[in-house]
Amino acid sequence: MNRVGSKPSIIEGLNESEETTGPGIHSLPAELIIEIFSNLDFKSLNMAALTCKLLKDLCKDSALIKNLFFKSLPETAKTLYRTTIDDTFLWQSLMADAHMRSTSGKIEPTLTKIKPTSTRCLKLINGKIFAAAITGAIEVFDGTTGKEIKRLEGHTLEPRDFKMFDGKLISASSDNTIRIWDLEKGETVRVLGGHAGSVIKLEVYKGTLISTSYDKTLRLWDINSGKELKVLAPPNYLHGFCLSDGKIFSVAGDYFYIWDAANGNEIKVIEYPHPVKNFIAANRKLFIASKKGVIHVLDIETNELKKLEGHTKFVTTMVESNGKLFSGSEDRTIRIWDVDSGRELWTLRGHSDQITHIKVLDKNLISYSLPLIPRRFDDQTIRLWDIDTGRELRKFDTSNDFNPVLSLCSLQLSVGKIIAWSSKTILIFDFSQKPQNPII
Repeated sequence: MNRVGSKPSIIEGLNESEETTGPGIHSLPAELIIEIFSNLDFKSLNMAALTCKLLKDLCKDSALIKNLFFKSLPETAKTLYRTTIDDTFLWQSLMADAHMRSTSGKIEPTLTKIKPTSTRCLKLINGKIFAAAITGAIEVFDGTTGKEIKRLEGHTLEPRDFKMFDGKLISASSDNTIRIWDLEKGETVRVLGGHAGSVIKLEVYKGTLISTSYDKTLRLWDINSGKELKVLAPPNYLHGFCLSDGKIFSVAGDYFYIWDAANGNEIKVIEYPHPVKNFIAANRKLFIASKKGVIHVLDIETNELKKLEGHTKFVTTMVESNGKLFSGSEDRTIRIWDVDSGRELWTLRGHSDQITHIKVLDKNLISYSLPLIPRRFDDQTIRLWDIDTGRELRKFDTSNDFNPVLSLCSLQLSVGKIIAWSSKTILIFDFSQKPQNPII
């Protein structure tokens, strides 16, 4: 604070009216400046672009932006082709992610609400929202504007799952069939019949489709021909499976079965005489939610079993990404684990009910919680977390849009965008529609 009447001091070098006389970064070759900028994060790069036109132009260097995109958004980058990416798309994606992660309080999302026909299943794929109606129709919405762009008719009962392969939509339905669609024409290309119960889950491995049904079978199909390749029906199988590393994992009775996803040949059967709440597979490991909050990590090559202990109640949901395991529990916490060491990295607290949904993309985690018995004043918040620090970045209240009894059915996460839906409402929180201002 300056005393009254005293002359304020001037810090030498920060007087904007004074011209710089010494050699600065501007005197360096452009190639060297770009090399220096390649070590900056996106926020720092934006701040550098503010200083002058030269640096602003260099910050838009195509190779620089492409490398920053693949470094900052590695999971998103896996779904894209380096040679076909537009520079504007890369910059806008980085900006949208930074806007979403901003904690300044100055950047809020655009909220779009969609009222579809009673929705039983929803997926965000390639920027489009696919919503399934109880009538069997599939409504296709633009993931940015919320505008309906197509309606697919063919199923006679509600679709239960969606997958995309080679530009075609694949849908599984309670009418016991699977349909492959030409999205441009809005027409059915092929109908796959064979299941004797509702088809509830799909996975795709290269050109092979894997489906499961309430008829207690797994079936493999050739997507291009529609031919059924194999039927898998282990004793006591219900309908749970997952796909990882080209292998199908399923639990049946006291055993885990592992098959080759390309041909359905059995690879291994592992005895596991413990109750299984749920499970996922990744990087040659099975992550099994067992009793009392314990997570078992089973190495499928050595059969070595490790325990992750920390949760105090049942684990309700798990996701693996980049060597980390993310688990949500009835104990109202989310825990982040290092898979190799088994060490707990972070415990995320804030929700007041059991964790029901977790989605992970790049450095972002979103979560939702729901009480065991729906009540008038439950949590009903979507929370965004920073994976590297365990810090809560944002909280979105859905209580005005979601009836506690109906509640949230699913969460979808993409760059700069969060999509949540109940059976009657779809919410799109979109951070990509903001002006191209620097991140503050």
